[in-house]
Amino acid sequence: MKRPSLKTAPKLACTALLGAGLLCAPAALAPVDGVAGSAAFAKDKDDKAGNSGNKGSSGNRGAGKDKDRDNRGNGNRQARSSDGDEVRPPLRPNEKGRWNASNASQKALDAHIRNQNFNGTIGALAQYQLAARAAAGEELSDAERDALGAFVMPRDSDLTDDDLAEAINDGGDGAPVFSVSSGTVSCVDNCPEDPVEKAALVAIAQAEVDALNAEREDDFLQADLDRFLLDSEQRIIDDSNKRLTPERNEDLLDGLADDLGVVRQTVANDLQEAGQEVQEGLQQAGQQVEQVGRSIGRALGNIFK
Repeated sequence: MKRPSLKTAPKLACTALLGAGLLCAPAALAPVDGVAGSAAFAKDKDDKAGNSGNKGSSGNRGAGKDKDRDNRGNGNRQARSSDGDEVRPPLRPNEKGRWNASNASQKALDAHIRNQNFNGTIGALAQYQLAARAAAGEELSDAERDALGAFVMPRDSDLTDDDLAEAINDGGDGAPVFSVSSGTVSCVDNCPEDPVEKAALVAIAQAEVDALNAEREDDFLQADLDRFLLDSEQRIIDDSNKRLTPERNEDLLDGLADDLGVVRQTVANDLQEAGQEVQEGLQQAGQQVEQVGRSIGRALGNIFK
């Protein structure tokens, strides 16, 4: 599943020419679907994305989840080693130990999530299911969002005004120069004399700044969700009453994911490379912003001749 990334630079779309200027906005950013956390968490994400990225319908989430679990089976699939050659038999009940409880009904899991009670065996399984669904960007129910807010909260972008100004300025001779103060863009040099054209250019630059901050916050959120999933998986291993080899622990987690109707995400490498990836993405976004700015400038020049 595609995750938000600064490597995908926002595209601009001019939508109307209204009195004060040309109004332009970035194409809608893909949010972390269905994830909003507690009430404050939900409001924060709703304000940014309007929940437009959510997939499916939460009205009958419980019934659909039971159906998913029926379709995915009971974890009795063959386990394959990391090199793809050796095929291991599925875990036997005496190897799963307490985690044979993964056949618990979805209603029981939902009750633990609704009550935010993640103690005990069923509580650990409910936490694992919640973490996997959130990290994969699945749509969450209101109860799931509230419960998630106890583990993960959104973080603000750490991009400075200087970072943002560098990203939106063309740098070419005679190009408009923008400054950014507390996230607000102003044109400070080589600005068009026509107030309509100037307002249009500032609106474009402001949309870029808002998009870069939103994408940075989405990257932080996804990283936190991935960490929550890793912690939830480690809890399953630590709380097990059966000692297994590392490979068989992976088989256990895969089998429980099947039982719970979720898909495990490979996140360890993502977490290790997150800082470098975000930095490279920001540099690439800045280059693409420069290209967009030059194109918009030429287009506006033709309009206001």
